[in-house]
Order: sequence, then structure tokens, then C-alpha cells
Amino acid sequence: IDKMCFCESVTGIGNYKPLPDGYAFAPASGNRPGELVQLYVEFRNFVSEPRQGAFETRLSSSVEISDSRGELLWSYRFEDERKPIRSRTQLHDWYNNYTFFVPKGLPPGTYRLTLQVADETLPDHRRVARRSIEFRVAAVPARLAGN
Repeated sequence: IDKMCFCESVTGIGNYKPLPDGYAFAPASGNRPGELVQLYVEFRNFVSEPRQGAFETRLSSSVEISDSRGELLWSYRFEDERKPIRSRTQLHDWYNNYTFFVPKGLPPGTYRLTLQVADETLPDHRRVARRSIEFRVAAVPARLAGN
């Protein structure tokens, strides 16, 4: 995993608008979900296998949020393994925009978000990469604070 950052918007590989360092996401409030989190990630060194006239890569990804003691508070598995990456040319690098809402019940504070990406293209040679980043939840929902 070469690059990983929180973004305001993502339109393609290398085309994203990062959020400022230390940005705090709005928590869920009442019936409203927490703020949408966009996690831009660039990765490389995965298998791009010729299959049915194209090159195919199968990845599976998950995200975990832990507290300062390392205790797991929340996890989510993305369904990216259901949609392989297919290309006419062999790929050497790729990106993804992982999105989820700030989990309900996560109190304000600073956490550790860890992304895990596994290359599932060749099941007998599965490889896993992990990277962590600081994840902050604001004390007051940004929508209510005027941000």
C-alpha cells in the first residue's frame, strides 16, 4: 500500500482532493448516519493474471477501527472480491476509494484505522498488506457545528 489518505473527493487514480491533516469526521447523531468517509488508497505488487482474453486481479479488503489500547471497536469487510479488476493490459498498480460512514456509537476521540488488502488472484499464493492511519471523530457533528 503506497498511499492512503482521507479525501473529500476521488475521481480516479492520482485524482483526489485530500482532507486536511487532523480532520475530525462527524459522528452519527440521532437518526442521521455519521459522516461519509472516503479512504483513497494506491497499491502495487499484486497479481494480474491472464484470464478469458483480459488480465484479472481479485482483491479482498477490510477496515478496522481500534482504540488507543489496540482494542477492536468496529470492522467492515468490503465486497470487492465479488468484482475482479479486469483490464486489457497487465496492471502493475491500482487504486481504490473505500467508503463507509462513521460507525454509529463510536464516541468522539482519536482512533487507529487499519486497512487490510489481500491479493486473492492466486488462492495458493495469497498475499496480504496492512496499513494504519489516525482516524478522528469530532465531538459535535460537523453539520451542526457549521463546518
